[in-house]
Amino acid sequence: MSAVHDLRVEYLQSPIGIGTRTPRFSWIADHAQDAYELVVTAGDRVVWHTGVVESAESSLIDYAGERLASNTAYRCRVRSRAGDAWTDWVTSAFDTGLLDADDWVASWVEPAQQDAVVERWSIVDWIRGLGPQTPPEERLRPPQLLRQQFVVREELVRARLYATARGVYSAFVNGRPADDQVLAPGSDSYEHRISVQCYDVTAALVEGENVLGVALADGWWAGRLGLTGSSAQFGTRTSAIWQLHLEYVDRTTEVTASGADVRSTTGPWAYADLFVGEHYDRRAVPTAWDRAGFDDGEWMPVAEVGRDHDVLRSFIGEPIRRVLKRAAVEVVETPEGAIVDFGQVIAGRVRRGPRDQLRGRPRARLRLHRRRAAVLARALGVSRNRVRVSGDNHRIQSLTAIDTGAPAAYSH
Repeated sequence: MSAVHDLRVEYLQSPIGIGTRTPRFSWIADHAQDAYELVVTAGDRVVWHTGVVESAESSLIDYAGERLASNTAYRCRVRSRAGDAWTDWVTSAFDTGLLDADDWVASWVEPAQQDAVVERWSIVDWIRGLGPQTPPEERLRPPQLLRQQFVVREELVRARLYATARGVYSAFVNGRPADDQVLAPGSDSYEHRISVQCYDVTAALVEGENVLGVALADGWWAGRLGLTGSSAQFGTRTSAIWQLHLEYVDRTTEVTASGADVRSTTGPWAYADLFVGEHYDRRAVPTAWDRAGFDDGEWMPVAEVGRDHDVLRSFIGEPIRRVLKRAAVEVVETPEGAIVDFGQVIAGRVRRGPRDQLRGRPRARLRLHRRRAAVLARALGVSRNRVRVSGDNHRIQSLTAIDTGAPAAYSH
């Protein structure tokens, strides 16, 4: 029997937070389609019904129904005809994001911080090997932790968090990551648009006290970019903005927005930079900082720095996510530490395991960094052509372990 599958909206499977009132629908028919029928509903109400359309098209069909509302859940279904035989209906869903600037009531919030150091290096400087002469600890600044407490009533049925930052951020709800993406909102043309991420956090919320936590770092906004590593190309101070929309079974709604009640502090990082790397001290993580009951009395208030909502746009596409775990293919011990080869160029993070080798060792430290190709080649005893290092993409990592005890396995 013929069938239809993979019904998508704006190229995505069941997306939430889409930023258009005219989404496009696509599906795959495993037969020679000569007609289709597509229906979009909001609850029990039909907002668009194409009727039978005599067409073989099944890609990027423009929505042409009632005006879609912001922050609303919709369902869609499609079936296809080949000759006289119709397929079964295939269903999917999508949520709209905050489609108008007027949907935003939140303020941009800026934690207490020092201005990022402005560094400018030309291509000529880079060719000559010129650059910073001071260590990262003296040039870079720590990321910030932000937290906001709020109350959820009983019988919550839907919760959507809309968030973004001038910088990069990770959001947490009651100690749980809001999503599996990293380095949100990504790289943007900040003068013209800042991408907003939408998270379904319904399952993370509880009746009563809840906490939204945000870790905020320089990222592409204030960090080092490009071939030469020049910094602060868009701004010198990071900030964030978010709105949490709650919907209850009785159809009442509430909004929790970033504002003056947000508190902040420096986190477990001495610094974190896309170009330079990060210095992270796990011992300095405030226990349960992103959960209810934590005492943030010594944290600092944030500054509200405006309500510039016109640049906010729903994120388009797939975010940066962890997509695989890859074990090291070779580990070479040297007097300077371990040289770890992952067998291919990868952009990612390195994990040393098993974890219990470091647990309970208060002085255990790991120094992890990329090395110049020629240095690594000499350490491995291979030709330079084998070692490929390009920006944040790398095949080789060098690691120095201090007071760590037993040998370790490495994965990326």
